[in-house]
Amino acid sequence: MKKFISQIFTVLFLATAIFAQGEEQKPIEIDDFGTLPLGDLSARMDGFRNAFKNSKNSSALIKIYGGTKEWLSLPYIRKAIFEAYFLNLNREIEKDKLIIQLCDVGEPEIRTQFFLIPQGVKIEKCEENFSPPKTTALIKSEWLFPLAYTDDYLGTRGIDEATTEALYSFITRLVKKSPESKVYIIGYAGRFFESAGDESEKEVVSGIDSIKVNDKALKQIKNAILRKGIIASRIIAVRGGYKDNHREVEFWFVPKGGEIPKPKPDYFPKKKRSKK
Repeated sequence: MKKFISQIFTVLFLATAIFAQGEEQKPIEIDDFGTLPLGDLSARMDGFRNAFKNSKNSSALIKIYGGTKEWLSLPYIRKAIFEAYFLNLNREIEKDKLIIQLCDVGEPEIRTQFFLIPQGVKIEKCEENFSPPKTTALIKSEWLFPLAYTDDYLGTRGIDEATTEALYSFITRLVKKSPESKVYIIGYAGRFFESAGDESEKEVVSGIDSIKVNDKALKQIKNAILRKGIIASRIIAVRGGYKDNHREVEFWFVPKGGEIPKPKPDYFPKKKRSKK
């Protein structure tokens, strides 16, 4: 309830700001934020959508900066989320009314700004400034949850489809812009623990993936990237052992002479284990 009331006040505030500044004929900043959980990001997008709906004859401008501190692909993934959310999920922003700019994507901190642009106001173009890093860097890490009745581990619908396509396109761009570079895909299977009582009680492994699950996911993901036209020798798939509670895949960019990423962890527990 508190979150709902907060969103109502946010929308009212934004509507007031639009009314107050509309006559100034300049970009109206609606929001400015950095790293956010997906749930909070969704609330921000809802607020921006409502502000757009309450404006007249305006365009929606989104500027995305940096993000290399977390993932190389983060600004491109965020762009894909915005496009899927506002354009493909009936969010009531017309395609010709939405402008998304990537700005200084090599900066470490991710930052996003939402603006409303009144009719006739000039939009200044920012520079993307994209270039492959000179050292080994994480492109993205992703939890793996196979969809029912499919072999697809990264998603094929809605926002999942958009972000997966953005990731693969970004990897293709990286490799093409950096001759002799490679991309390492490290896949981790999952193991699930169930514990009860205090520390004197035993801890029991309640579920462990078959290593075949790991291999199948790696093969499916590598093949999807190869279909983008990349030479197979530049995509290296690595079996990485087990993670607690979830399956995961990491994508690493390795320039010529760069450090080869190693799986962490790289252990393979027995199917049953107990301790006191």
